[in-house]
Amino acid sequence: MVCSNSLKSESENTAPWLLKEELRRAGSLLIEIARECAVPAGHALAVDRTTFAAKSRQPSRGTLIPFAAKNSPGYESTITILATGPLTSDALSQELPA
Repeated sequence: MVCSNSLKSESENTAPWLLKEELRRAGSLLIEIARECAVPAGHALAVDRTTFAAKSRQPSRGTLIPFAAKNSPGYESTITILATGPLTSDALSQELPA
């Protein structure tokens, strides 16, 4: 979810704000953690990456399952968010449903 330390604008009625507002209303733990780890950044929501990463991995916050191989078990039968980016392996991108 965080490529840099910025989750972009917190100015109302902007696309980044709207996305974060929808996540807040849905009870997103990552947005809650981002608020806890926020650092001054003008109109942006920026986080201390080290603190954000550590808090995101706490067992009480959910389960982080890093993987890059094919046939990764466990996510087919539950709601799962896979945080991946432009460097996603070919094996993983072929495994994900369209």
